[in-house]
Amino acid sequence: MQSEGSEYSSDVPLQLTESLQISSGLFTIAVVFGVFLGLIAAVLLHVFFLKPFFLQGRKFKDVDPWKLLEVDATDEKTVESGSTGRNTGPSEAGKQTDPVNSDIAAFALKAKVVYPISQRYRPLADGASNPSLHEHPKPSAPPVQGSTSSSSDDWLSQDREENESRQYNCPGHASKTQQSLTFRTAACYLHTLCYPGCEGRVSLLYLTLQNLYVHTAQLQQEKWDIFLQILGTLFSRENDLLNKQFQQQEKDVEQLKRGMPSELLPWEKMAVPSPSVCSTEDVEKAGREKLDHNLHTALSFAKQLERFCQHLFSCMPSDATQKTASTLISYMLLVEEQLSDIQAAIIKMLYDRLQWWEEISGWLKFRITLWRQEADLRMELTTQLLEELTADGQLVFGHMMKLVNDLQTSVTEELHRCSHEIRQQTVKLVYEHCRKVDVRMRKMKKAQARERSQRLDSYALQQQDAHQVVIMLEELQAKHWKQMMDFELQQDRRVSDKVCDLWKKLFCNFSGCLTERWRECVLRTLTACSALSVEHCQLLLHNTELTLASKVQQEKSHIHLPLHSLTQHLERAREAWAEEEALAKACLKHLGSQHMKVVMAMVSRLRDIQESGGLIKEKQHLLVLEIQRIFAARHFYNHTVKEMKLTQLRLQRDPQSLQQELLSELEPASEFLQVHAQFLIGHALANTVRLRLVASQPGNMATAVETHKQEQLKKAVCESVHVTQDSVTALIMNYYSHIQTIITATQHGHPHQNAKVRERQRKRRECVRTLQRELCNWARKPHSAEFYKRVELQKRCCLSQYEEWVCEDRGEPVDLQLQTHIIGEQLREEEDSFLSRLAALARVPLTDTPTNSLADVQITALPLKTQVTERP
Repeated sequence: MQSEGSEYSSDVPLQLTESLQISSGLFTIAVVFGVFLGLIAAVLLHVFFLKPFFLQGRKFKDVDPWKLLEVDATDEKTVESGSTGRNTGPSEAGKQTDPVNSDIAAFALKAKVVYPISQRYRPLADGASNPSLHEHPKPSAPPVQGSTSSSSDDWLSQDREENESRQYNCPGHASKTQQSLTFRTAACYLHTLCYPGCEGRVSLLYLTLQNLYVHTAQLQQEKWDIFLQILGTLFSRENDLLNKQFQQQEKDVEQLKRGMPSELLPWEKMAVPSPSVCSTEDVEKAGREKLDHNLHTALSFAKQLERFCQHLFSCMPSDATQKTASTLISYMLLVEEQLSDIQAAIIKMLYDRLQWWEEISGWLKFRITLWRQEADLRMELTTQLLEELTADGQLVFGHMMKLVNDLQTSVTEELHRCSHEIRQQTVKLVYEHCRKVDVRMRKMKKAQARERSQRLDSYALQQQDAHQVVIMLEELQAKHWKQMMDFELQQDRRVSDKVCDLWKKLFCNFSGCLTERWRECVLRTLTACSALSVEHCQLLLHNTELTLASKVQQEKSHIHLPLHSLTQHLERAREAWAEEEALAKACLKHLGSQHMKVVMAMVSRLRDIQESGGLIKEKQHLLVLEIQRIFAARHFYNHTVKEMKLTQLRLQRDPQSLQQELLSELEPASEFLQVHAQFLIGHALANTVRLRLVASQPGNMATAVETHKQEQLKKAVCESVHVTQDSVTALIMNYYSHIQTIITATQHGHPHQNAKVRERQRKRRECVRTLQRELCNWARKPHSAEFYKRVELQKRCCLSQYEEWVCEDRGEPVDLQLQTHIIGEQLREEEDSFLSRLAALARVPLTDTPTNSLADVQITALPLKTQVTERP
């Protein structure tokens, strides 16, 4: 037994014939080689297949929403042939940015430096070193819209700059210089929707400025027309002198109207909706020129009004004439206050329209963004579906990439076609809208003019006084302006509804067309290149569309967020503008009150014009109100120009610089007010002297009668056929020789007295010259007691000499009065003789003028109601 157990207890090695012997070294080499081949395959797949696909997808996703509105050059020519566009691409010389110039430009744009309107060139205001660059040349041959400037390459150059530009005041460095701040102007607000990105908003702001200028110019012309209506109501035109003066006022008003351009920029042609190229520098320069022109025009009209009042005083120096002039000024003050209220309503209307169209533009941008996102989601879901089919082995990778490229091409073509259709339909709507609005506006203005004429005729027949006529004109003017502003706002609402409905319809049609092309392309490729049945392919597409619809609905549910953000942005902008406007009004009101205090202080120091001080205050206040109205519109103009620059340069607002610019521009306005105040005071002094002469000399009534008789004789001589130029010339020369004889006889008849006068003049000159010399010596050494004593001594000497002359003259008043009376009688006799000979030459009777002729002349200057009640 033991031998058997030991025999089986040892191990026996077994060798299987089917087993494999694995070497660790060969296995490691095989793994490394396989990994190397895998990396090479992955690199080749990424370079030749995946990288082009991802680049196309990224390029499509980064496109700005407004780039969907661009069309090719060939398509653009079919839409707007002959229209102009802007070349936003950088020039060859400006491609390399100088860091020094960039720093200077950034510093200059942030610097709060303003310049008066009279300064032609502003040094380094925008970073430029050449002052002549501020004189922006007019474009001689603007590029045709649809050329390279509006092609796809130009749009792509603005990709990074205009992307995510819904918030208009994005901080950043100035990427453009002042020389490249150009844009295309639009014919109407609707036309700005055809422009992409910042250009649309800049064009919208410029259109606001254009309407502001047109409305303010129309207000100014209405003021002059109302002035003529008031003159026609206050004064009778039966009198020849007043009728001639009234005709002169009409000529002056027509001259003022001719000096006012009809457009903001002279080379603009806004009557037809064909855009033209303009620059922000041109707009800024035009604003400064218009401000200077408006100030000079306001001063010219104020002086014209003052000269008319002076003519009344010279013809009829009486208290009734002064009362009538005061009535005229008070009526013009009422008119000016109404014009200020209407202009404030116009500015509010323009700002409302601006924000309305900004909101419409933002809404359309969001609609385009949603449309783009739908196309992106469709491509993304389709790619995922094809990748899954490729991973399952149901589709070859090469077929998948070909299908993706075909789909990308189809989507791009469809987007271009849709862009062309959107632009074409929008431009067509622009033409139709501009034409209809222009026709309706002309009809409305004709109806308003007809109503105004009928009301004036009715008041003339009823012989209403001037106050009632002024009230009627004010009510009619306010009514007509409200009609025009309501009409413009109503047209904005209507055309915006039309364009929104149009774009909704087009987007819906484009989505349907894009879906059809997508289904056709995917079904054709899947059925031809895979083993899937048609039913299976349709089911896959149906599921993809359901997923797409769900995601699109999610995107639509979030669209209210950017719209709410846009609304908040516009509301903050409105609040900021309200604060700026209130601050500007307070500044203008303070300027007016301070200036009126200065004027009244000047008047209070002059005792001779105390009676006319109230009238001077009213006249000066009239000019102050007009200048305040001009600068209220100017402040809105500066605000809008500032918004244009901020939009183009991507900078933040700076209200302080706007207020500083307003304060700097008020300096020349203060000078205009000062010149006018001096003009009024000088005329008031002349009127005071004239009234004193009338009051002190009762014979002035007869003088006025003689003047009227001479005017009648002059008119009869001009109409006579018996008078020749030679005969009248000989008669005048004879009259002048007789007058010269009288003057010569007077001078030689009193040689002692003439010599005495000459001696006095010589001594007075010598005394004044000596006193001036002593004063100059004292001025060189003001602390010198010796020079002071010399000045006092010379002053006493001059005063004593003057007192001596006064005492000498007290004994000769009778002789002087007698001599004056004799000379006056001789001159009057010669004048009567001349008039008699002139009447005999013309063969017309020289009759005396009735005693009530001057009363008839004066009564025509009273208000119409007074004439009706006082005349029998």
